[in-house]
Amino acid sequence: MNLRLQLNCILLCVIPAASQYLVDTMLNITYIRSMTMIDDELYLNSRDSGNAGSVSVVKSGVKTKLWPGNYSENGPLNFTKMNGYVYYCFNDMSTKNPGPFYNSLWRTDGVSVCQKIVNERVGEPVAIGNDLYFRKHDPLTGYELWKYNEVTGLELVTNIAADSDDSYPTRITVFKNKLFFHAFNPTYGFELWTSDGTAAGTFLLKDIWPGPRESVQSYAMIIDGIQFDYLEPVYKFTECNGYLYFLADDSVHGMELWRTDGTTSGTTMVKDIVVGKGAAFNKIKWQAAPLFCAFNNELYFIPDYGPNGKELWKTDGTEAGTYMLKDINPGAADAGITELEVNNGYLYFDADDGTNGKELWRTDGTTEGTVMFMDFQPQIDIAVSSNPRDLTTHVDGKLYFVYKYTEMDTFCDDFGVCVPYGIVTSSLYRTDGTVSGTEKIFDFPYDENNDSTHMLTSASKGLYFRRCDDAIERLCWLHTDAPLIFTSTPVINAITGTTYNYNISVIDPDSLPITIEATNKPSWMSFVDNGNGTALLTGTPSSTGLFNVVISAKSPSSTIPVIQSFTVEVKKESVEIFLEVYAYEEQRFNANQSNPRLYITNTGTTAVSDFKVEYYFLVEGGKTPVLERYYTGGCSVSLVNAGGGNYKLVYDFTGQTIQPGQTLPNPGGAVVGIHYTDYSLWDKTNDYSNNLSPVFIENNRICIYSKLGVLIYGIPPSSANIPPVAVAGKSFSVADVGDDGESIMLDGSFSYDPDGTIINYEWYINGLLTAKGKTGSVILYPGVYTVCLKVTDDDGATSTDTITITVLNSASVVTFIISPDPVPSNVPVVIRYNVPAALDGATIRYTIQRKWDIISGMLTGNQGNHVYRFWEWNKYFFGGSGPWELKIEVNGLLTVVKQIRFTY
Repeated sequence: MNLRLQLNCILLCVIPAASQYLVDTMLNITYIRSMTMIDDELYLNSRDSGNAGSVSVVKSGVKTKLWPGNYSENGPLNFTKMNGYVYYCFNDMSTKNPGPFYNSLWRTDGVSVCQKIVNERVGEPVAIGNDLYFRKHDPLTGYELWKYNEVTGLELVTNIAADSDDSYPTRITVFKNKLFFHAFNPTYGFELWTSDGTAAGTFLLKDIWPGPRESVQSYAMIIDGIQFDYLEPVYKFTECNGYLYFLADDSVHGMELWRTDGTTSGTTMVKDIVVGKGAAFNKIKWQAAPLFCAFNNELYFIPDYGPNGKELWKTDGTEAGTYMLKDINPGAADAGITELEVNNGYLYFDADDGTNGKELWRTDGTTEGTVMFMDFQPQIDIAVSSNPRDLTTHVDGKLYFVYKYTEMDTFCDDFGVCVPYGIVTSSLYRTDGTVSGTEKIFDFPYDENNDSTHMLTSASKGLYFRRCDDAIERLCWLHTDAPLIFTSTPVINAITGTTYNYNISVIDPDSLPITIEATNKPSWMSFVDNGNGTALLTGTPSSTGLFNVVISAKSPSSTIPVIQSFTVEVKKESVEIFLEVYAYEEQRFNANQSNPRLYITNTGTTAVSDFKVEYYFLVEGGKTPVLERYYTGGCSVSLVNAGGGNYKLVYDFTGQTIQPGQTLPNPGGAVVGIHYTDYSLWDKTNDYSNNLSPVFIENNRICIYSKLGVLIYGIPPSSANIPPVAVAGKSFSVADVGDDGESIMLDGSFSYDPDGTIINYEWYINGLLTAKGKTGSVILYPGVYTVCLKVTDDDGATSTDTITITVLNSASVVTFIISPDPVPSNVPVVIRYNVPAALDGATIRYTIQRKWDIISGMLTGNQGNHVYRFWEWNKYFFGGSGPWELKIEVNGLLTVVKQIRFTY
């Protein structure tokens, strides 16, 4: 029961949650090896360009290159924050010892500064308070535990290994404000140690395999007589319910699950899963690392128990409470679980039950509650698994994951021999834990490596992931993009010789930094971006005319900028104009008529010609006023309806000139009369310009405009309320896929009030008030619905917008899958669709907009699956990279609106 509509957005779609998603590709980031999120900043182990490694940080889609780097391998890793700095290990090639695993310790402020702190082969830094602990090599002691303090500097904690042996501390973990790690000592072998940061407080916690044999395995390789130790441990300790869990072999029970509470007596084996010396976990580094996950105060893990293979187990820390939760793939076969992720009260994982292939499963901690969540890949021919991977919980509370889908197609050669084959694609999905709330967000391009990891990484304003095609990896940012809003109104009039100023203001609902620029302006204008969402457009015109201006605003999340376009009219005008208006009410006691009397005086030093005077009033009850002209003093007077019950008297002095010190029409003034046709009562308090004075006094509510329409005196009344604009969206059709009603998103968020705020949203479906609010969802069953949005602003004005929503039953809709955006230059635009039996013989027409024309064509409407590959559709065929609009109609009903864009 999913609503999937492709709208006129840059890349993707609108889903039932009403989120419009964009996918931006970060430039000059390739070969991504790791992504670490620290305080909503993404730190990358990647290359910046070519084969050069780099240190880069990304925040809200904006990349900062902190260190250019010169090396193609072993870039920054082990990012750890302490006291406002991010520390990391980086191969700067400063060591004299050869080998790719030698790193120095660096730190950065995340903005620009990168500073080397410690030289010579550092790894696994962790912070406790103001101290940073790590493994470091020293020519005298070998690999030992060291610490760094910003005040006291670098010091050796203690030399665990005797003489010049390496203790090589690894799996360094902070637990109960102490360090726990595995380290080597000639007497005890590789065993579990702990440290409080002092030499006296660093000791062997327990000799699990008594004597010099090791209870855990370290890893090293020898090349030309030189030992290269690995930097990353195979796994780290996992904390759960007050204990640290780890793997160990005590020489009696094989490699099994152990735990510690931080004391020697509290360090014990949980259970001998494979009885005797047999191991429940492998020791081989190049095999998959053990999976551990804490969920509901219990530890979940994947041991290898022969009779049942590798299945999902859990433990509460006791032997009796350690057991296999469910034999998902019955018998000795493995369930193939590779990921565990907690989300919304469930533990999600990938598993193969031997029948449905590897699909998305979840558990609530009970055997009966351990079930397949969804079967994304139907079992057709060679398609056996959706292989969900990169399970990631986002800050929105939902689970994101990648899965692959195989669609069967047929290839026919020139001799009519047809061979079925599978077309495999990958997509990004998310779920709120319900089937109806499971939604496709993004289709990866067709050249994507469908078995690669995408490193989904959650951020407050989106989701980062790695694109993986056959040649290179790239960093992408999926995010919602609330459009920027211009809050300033353009100044469209200017006078020669007078400074023109337009103070520009733009806001971003996502609170991201804004860049403003003038992409088109006359030469006499200058532009300054203040860098805080404001800018200034200024200048002094020397000639009259019409001048076009285009202002562009963009934030880091904006794929396309928001544009404000307007025309400035420059007129020639004297700036030394000083006129004043004096007026009074001729018959202030007459309740049925108003008789304004007024005159204008020139208090300046320059003669003024061809001006107009405006007197404002308001009628009540929709009545129509009548103008009586008694004495106008040689000017023409007219009555103008300004709308909304607002009227004005216009005194036009065109052709007349008022000299300095002169008064027009004369000291007696001009007098007219206004009344209703039936001479009913006239409410003079509604006359904005009338001061009800019995004698002449200056009245600045009567306005004077120059011959070019420039206000030179007075305060005009506030503009009449501008009604709001309702935007209900676009009409569309959708299939009720589950035949149980379709969730339809009502989105009025693009409605606006030009001069105020919309305070009420009402949704009427087939004439009935069905919902209130800016956004919401309703369940609609197959049928045709007239949906009307009514909005009301803070002045009480209303407007409506109506769309039609057609809900089709599952057997009456053609479903389309279009190539994702952007389309690479060497692959075709692909249109895939299925025509159900009920629509056999349908008329399917496509229309595409090119730079210079619109062309259309027909697709077959016969029942069945169809694939069209348009190799000729490229950016040269369209006239550029796009985006270009593709529309598809089925039996005259617009079904698809898709933006097609091509790589540059």
